Amino acid sequence: MKITLDLLRAKGACADGLAWFEAKLGAEADYQAALDLAVADSRIEWACWALSAIGGTNDVTEVDGATETRAHVVVAGTLKVRGSLCVSGRVAAGSGIKAGEGIKAGEGIEAGEGIEAGWGIKAGEGIKAGYSIHATLTISARLRIFAGLVSWRLPTAEETEIVARAVTGTIAHGAFRALPSPSGGAKSLATS
Repeated sequence: MKITLDLLRAKGACADGLAWFEAKLGAEADYQAALDLAVADSRIEWACWALSAIGGTNDVTEVDGATETRAHVVVAGTLKVRGSLCVSGRVAAGSGIKAGEGIKAGEGIEAGEGIEAGWGIKAGEGIKAGYSIHATLTISARLRIFAGLVSWRLPTAEETEIVARAVTGTIAHGAFRALPSPSGGAKSLATS
């Protein structure tokens, strides 16, 4: 997908962001290439703003979590992680995030659609998903957890689910559904 200066203007990009885009990329660029350059150029806020303003794509970006060491991961479409992903900053996807094992971010984790991990999900700040958040083990956020934030219609009950054996953090939007633990119990340390 291509993005243009005109599209960014129409979405309300700031003057500094428009000037940066034009200087670095010209009048038009590939969406993912622009996000990659913004992240590489320490413009993570602009990359996340673009995801929010423009939305997600059908593209899939696959990473090998065992060898990936990045400060931030921002993708226009769906992020698929082989293994676990651990970053010191943010993980953001315009569509969904799916990890075979775990997802850990020093800052926040955000997806336009759902977030799913085979093990756990942990964020130093908040976790935000357009649809449900699902982990086989635990979901943990220092701040708040939001599930089912589709803005163009009312979410279904399934889209607002936060599913795990245990949740730590404040559930600001969504409903916790406990998975049974091997010992038969499940718990939530979340506050609403």
